[in-house]
Amino acid sequence: MLEVGCWAHARRHFYEALDTDRARMGVVLAMIAQLYGIEKIGRERELRGEARRILREQGARPVLGQLHAYLLRIRQELLPKSAAGQAAAYALNHWAALTRYCDDGDLEIDNTAAERSLRGIAVGRNYARATIMCSPPLPAAA
Repeated sequence: MLEVGCWAHARRHFYEALDTDRARMGVVLAMIAQLYGIEKIGRERELRGEARRILREQGARPVLGQLHAYLLRIRQELLPKSAAGQAAAYALNHWAALTRYCDDGDLEIDNTAAERSLRGIAVGRNYARATIMCSPPLPAAA
């Protein structure tokens, strides 16, 4: 089984570090926005499979190469326990999984759609549990 990373999770780490390191995290977030821009083009053109893989190879791979080089460079400048240092470490530690979506046009750049679909189930389950616990007791059988 191969791990496929989620750019939404990685992006969240960089976004959280933006307040403390706007210059470097802004550059990273701009590159991630480029990756999502390429995905948007694929959706607009209704690309799937091999056609989407080719789009990613031509559009996303160069951006990913620049992003990887940038993260390797700034990692040396960042304090490991800082929010920016942890964001860079997360992305670099998960790099193979984060870039795997480029190998297969049927994979997604993130898993937000899947998480959204599961959130409704979890919310419903918690609502049902709360309703049962807060309901008045049933009358005793005679």
